[in-house]
Amino acid sequence: MPITKNASTTFTMAFKTQGWQLQQLDQLGDDYHIFGHLRDPIERHFKGTAEFLVKNNLSRMLQDPEWQKIYTHAVMDIHSYPITWSLGSRADKIKWIPISKKISTNYLTQRYLKSHQIDINLLSVLWYEVPSIEKQQVYLELQKLHGQLNTNHLAFFYDSDIILWNKTVPYLDEDNIRHFVN
Repeated sequence: MPITKNASTTFTMAFKTQGWQLQQLDQLGDDYHIFGHLRDPIERHFKGTAEFLVKNNLSRMLQDPEWQKIYTHAVMDIHSYPITWSLGSRADKIKWIPISKKISTNYLTQRYLKSHQIDINLLSVLWYEVPSIEKQQVYLELQKLHGQLNTNHLAFFYDSDIILWNKTVPYLDEDNIRHFVN
């Protein structure tokens, strides 16, 4: 299940090299095992907002205090739109693999696939999109502004995504990793 700002381009490209095809979620039968990658919703918000600003040549507007409030509070486009709003109750039917610095997402993905008898060496087929320096700078600036403006609005806005994230991350403990694929 490719989700924007959750390594969707990286994993979609990797699986396409293995002959996989994209399919609409609502066209899949009940016999399909659906998985996707998920990062912390607040981190995803700022990555998505940075994507929007750079793509639309609006980065300069981060210097305006009025626009700073908007960019640290509002969803600009699909790159930061709450996942659970898009998927509704289907979000709970997806096996979410966390994107975290605590453990390799590639490792977790390969473990999950092997538990379903799919053996892919992801390291040999993964292609990583390297964000532009401008996008990285905008992302860091948005995080800094969020801290300075001390906004809790995002937690309220992304509440259901945060709940989904919290259901996913307990498996990041190395001692419990064996439970991840079950």
